[in-house]
Amino acid sequence: MNIQPSLAPALVERAPARRRPEPFKCLRLSALAAPTLALLAACGGGGGGSGDAGAGADGTVPLLALTDANSKAAAYNALINISNPGPQGGATAVVTGTNPTSKSASASTLEPPSHVALSLVRLAVSGWRGGSTKVAVNEAVDCEGGGSVRAEGEMAAPPNLSTGDRVTLIATNCKPSPNSQETVSGRVAVTVQALGTDVNDVSLEYEAFSLRGAEFSVTLSGDSRLRTSGASTTQLTGTRLALSTTLGTQTTLLRWLDYRLAAEPVNGVVGGSLSARVETLDSRLGTEWVGYTLSTPSPATRELRSGAVRLQGQGSAMLVQFEDDGNATLQLDADGNGSYERSTTYTRQQLATP
Repeated sequence: MNIQPSLAPALVERAPARRRPEPFKCLRLSALAAPTLALLAACGGGGGGSGDAGAGADGTVPLLALTDANSKAAAYNALINISNPGPQGGATAVVTGTNPTSKSASASTLEPPSHVALSLVRLAVSGWRGGSTKVAVNEAVDCEGGGSVRAEGEMAAPPNLSTGDRVTLIATNCKPSPNSQETVSGRVAVTVQALGTDVNDVSLEYEAFSLRGAEFSVTLSGDSRLRTSGASTTQLTGTRLALSTTLGTQTTLLRWLDYRLAAEPVNGVVGGSLSARVETLDSRLGTEWVGYTLSTPSPATRELRSGAVRLQGQGSAMLVQFEDDGNATLQLDADGNGSYERSTTYTRQQLATP
């Protein structure tokens, strides 16, 4: 997971004071034009929801009983959460802005929603210059490609964000540039806990915050605390984050409860770990929302050639081990007695195929 290591570009304007802040980078998803694996078909069409449609209250969704019949579909659903089983890049790619379909380090990435929000805050208050004390801001500007953004709250040194700032961003069909096909809408409340050279700590509360393009849409609702340390460690934590991602007519609906997502170097490459109660609507797992607890006993690398994830279901468990050849070995404990009674190896294509 090539998670962006620093918040500094989105938080601090390093150009001369009168320079208009650049809008966030365009979302470039040309790699999705020719998908090689099937997307998760959770429900058809649309997108744009918060990822909660038809779901019960948090934590009340029944746990999934893992069986031989549903183990392959459950494993694929777990991979949707952590990395790149399909061309949408996985839920962590949506949250962190990575694009695991890229084949080189120089390939384009999806700008993470946190960076989009922080950049648009700076854009909204680009005409302000703060003094030595906090000032109340309530400013709206037109986006270069159409739509608008508004920032409301208190900032010490607009347009830059500083420790202690509290700002709510409201985006209305904002396109960052005249040539952009991507549109941002929704609200996000930003609280800067700490900002420094080596450590950044920012809390974000998303409310139907959506990024939409011609071929995709992403919508987030919930809380996320983003921390970076040094040049290579990123951590996201929160109590609840609902995600809806759509490519074409296929949508993935997920909910993370009490989650922790981290990325750090592992043997010279970036490894990612996620722990959460996952709640999902996935047609391969039935017609109702189901849940399971997900953890990563060993960090999963970007191409899923090492690492492991563990699913804990209703009286059952499963370990998914990633192999260097790109395959995944599923070890199923269907009766929850602590012993894996069945082991099956699948290729990535086989996992993606219903």
